[in-house]
Amino acid sequence: MKLSPLLLLALLPALNGCFGEAPPGGSQNQTIATDSVSEAAAVRFLSQSSFGATEEAVDEVIDYGIEGWIDAQIAMTSPYSDTVTGAIATPNAITTKSHLERTIEIAQMVQQDHDWYDDPDIFNSDGHWLMEYYQLAAWWEHSLKGDDQLRQRVAYALSQIFVVSTAEMPLDDRAESLANYYDILAEHAFGNFRDLMGAVSRSATMGIYLSHQGNEKENPATQTRPDENFARELMQLFTIGLYELNVDGTPRLSSGNLIPTYSQEDIVELAKVMTGWDLQLNSYYGRNSANSGDYTLPMEFTDAYHEYSAKTVLGETIPANLSGSDDLDAALDIIFAHANVAPFISRQLIQRLVTSNPSSAYIGRVAAVFNDNGSGVKGDLGAVVKAILMDDEARSASYISQPSFGKPREPVLAFSAMLRLLDISPLDGWSGYDENGVQPNFDVTGVYWFNDTELGQMPLRSRSVFNFYSPDFIPSDSYFTSNGLVAPELEIQTPPNLISFSNAIDDALHDHESNEIQSWTTLDALAGNANLWWGELYLTDLSDELTIFELALDGDSNGDYLAINDAAVDGNGDTAKARAIDALLDHLDLMLLAGQMESGYRSELRTALINFNDGSNNDEARLIITVAIRAIVTSSAFMIQK
Repeated sequence: MKLSPLLLLALLPALNGCFGEAPPGGSQNQTIATDSVSEAAAVRFLSQSSFGATEEAVDEVIDYGIEGWIDAQIAMTSPYSDTVTGAIATPNAITTKSHLERTIEIAQMVQQDHDWYDDPDIFNSDGHWLMEYYQLAAWWEHSLKGDDQLRQRVAYALSQIFVVSTAEMPLDDRAESLANYYDILAEHAFGNFRDLMGAVSRSATMGIYLSHQGNEKENPATQTRPDENFARELMQLFTIGLYELNVDGTPRLSSGNLIPTYSQEDIVELAKVMTGWDLQLNSYYGRNSANSGDYTLPMEFTDAYHEYSAKTVLGETIPANLSGSDDLDAALDIIFAHANVAPFISRQLIQRLVTSNPSSAYIGRVAAVFNDNGSGVKGDLGAVVKAILMDDEARSASYISQPSFGKPREPVLAFSAMLRLLDISPLDGWSGYDENGVQPNFDVTGVYWFNDTELGQMPLRSRSVFNFYSPDFIPSDSYFTSNGLVAPELEIQTPPNLISFSNAIDDALHDHESNEIQSWTTLDALAGNANLWWGELYLTDLSDELTIFELALDGDSNGDYLAINDAAVDGNGDTAKARAIDALLDHLDLMLLAGQMESGYRSELRTALINFNDGSNNDEARLIITVAIRAIVTSSAFMIQK
């Protein structure tokens, strides 16, 4: 069953109802007390700080408290650094490996004819283009099953600020570079923003993507000048933005006019700094191909191509004759010192985690922590993330009812939240690939294969450096323009993308659901006939929902759903089926909507589900559950994170 496009289109006007007049100024308190946490509050918090709530994650938040959970997540042992200690749960085998390590491990499993880690000729392999799929599998694995949910969620937010993409060749063929780049973001997710700036600037992936890899000093004889691409985007998109801001994110004005943060001359001068950097192990300086250079190591400096003259950036002079690293660090220090960095980055992180339209007071409070973490340190992202999630505007239930509060869920986050609820697991035992194009029985296990999922977006795969959507996107609707509201994620909630998203939900609930699969075959038999060309190889599990439904229906969980058509009613006039549907909706309301289901919507959905009568008892129970999940996940109540 595919959802009607007309029904999907009907969702768009409903989204308007989740936005309204500008938000209140907000409390001047930076945080609020969270000594005790309800289940609903925990689910709501996890929608902001993870890839979706699970019963185990809800229990952890309740046990630790919100602040304690954040602290434990920041302190959790990480594969990206050996300087942090502690963990809130038994270390998970998935999160003991970095994205790059796991990408290579998956590649070695699926293509066993290659030594992906040690083979110096691997980049000449005909099968190397499959690395894009291996990297994507590693990303989904970490995001869906990693214990370090907050780190992964913040890394994903950073990936939509410091954008790179497979849209730039040869990154589509060298996707190990994307895995390494994501490791940079994950490593620095709770570190210092200035260190992140340096790591990104030296990254081979960013060097390829924004073309400062192989950048050369000016040559009058050939009338060439340094490429300005990275220099421009480093300021415009990654750090300070186009116009000067107050610490609360409001624009600074001069005679009523916006004040530009930088000039074309600043771009020209900064581009000179970005000369002399190239891939390590490259066959010659500046070569950019799918079979040369190491894309997993920071770029190296080559002095013969560097511009050693003095440079003036944002009004500050960098002395002549500095080494490449010193020159770059001096420029990055100048940009990092700019007053715009704190409000510019704070606002975008708030947007990615909590709400599209934070009040100026909220931005100001977070920017103040960005400028000083309480110990005189600027750029402490761990402190910034904690300030965002602990702020009154993020935690107080009073903001849920504010029409302008919240954010549209982008397809990836909406899909991941549903998959985590449905206890997604790998389909084990499918066949791999060799360079001759055959699929020997490699028995691939533990791999989340999503290479054919259409959601309108996938991580590190935007069409341009401007991300999938702009942080300032205003829908073409007077409701938004008249209230001065933005809704970034709505830029990609187009009818085709919504239809693809709905179909992906349908597939997850039916084609991949383990109980339904086992009604006509075994999981081993299914996997034995599968290979990577099938597109999606994973399992969902409705066992919890089936059990909840049947316990309320029959008082047992033996799978016969005996009372589903029993016409007898209780003192409230409800049949056993109605009571089972109530129990199911209670569960889904909590885990998907944080207990925020509107009573009128629930009544309409409940009535529709009661009226279903389809085939066997088992088929009818399954239909009720899958329709309920799909109706909720495609509703504006779910697609707007409150």
